Amino acid sequence: MQREHALVGAAAVVLVVAVLFALVAPGALADAEDDPEPQPDGRLDLSEARLIKEFN
Repeated sequence: MQREHALVGAAAVVLVVAVLFALVAPGALADAEDDPEPQPDGRLDLSEARLIKEFN
């Protein structure tokens, strides 16, 4: 009877640890190369953008 209780207790501990890990670090298990949107360079040069609207 003690062995069954130890097995159930160990399984419960593994389950709780897995759930806590998934809540704390959800992106740790995701593949980084499956990003649907590539990230922009992050550099913005305002001289490349036209900021003045011409009025008629």
